[in-house]
Amino acid sequence: MRLFSTGLYLRAVVTLVAVLTLFCVAAIASGSALPHAPRPLDASPALCDDRPCLMGMTVGQTIWEDVAAVLQTPFDYTHGEKHLRVAVNHETEVTFYPSIDGVHVGRGALTLWNKDDHLPAGWVVVWYGIPCGVSYYETANNMVLRYPHTLVNLRLHAGERLSPHTDIESIHWQDPAYENAFQPDICVDNVTDGVKNSHWHGFSSRVYAAKRFR
Repeated sequence: MRLFSTGLYLRAVVTLVAVLTLFCVAAIASGSALPHAPRPLDASPALCDDRPCLMGMTVGQTIWEDVAAVLQTPFDYTHGEKHLRVAVNHETEVTFYPSIDGVHVGRGALTLWNKDDHLPAGWVVVWYGIPCGVSYYETANNMVLRYPHTLVNLRLHAGERLSPHTDIESIHWQDPAYENAFQPDICVDNVTDGVKNSHWHGFSSRVYAAKRFR
């Protein structure tokens, strides 16, 4: 009877160790699949009251005359009448422009030319949610994730498939006060020849390149 109990005990211990090992492996795999916060954090977009914001600036909401006081950044910047430019480093910069309404911050852009400043596509999807549309440009081999008033340009290398770790080349926030008569639906590029527009199908570049969904 004691041997039987000991056998059951050893079997339970082995089973428990196996289960814990599987949980650890799954946790590690899950963690490696999710993009980490990019560097530098001061140049990473976020959400402020459910609106995209960057360095304390919210397009269509921050008053342009207050940008110097509102700006939250340790980096050098230049403030002109028609722009505010933040030099994150010699290849990465953030730029804001006044709105056509004459009151608020209008357009904004984060440009990541520095290969060391990684901002992965999955990180933005986590923050902004599922895009309302995707545009694939086969000739240039790049892709744009489309959100209302926001365009995320992805940098695809030869043979690379879209993944949560695909590098972002730039993010453009459009002026909410501006109405584009040529492109009324921000979720579709109906201007560029040869573009393939589609709904969001997850991280699968083959789907976007294979057919036109709209």
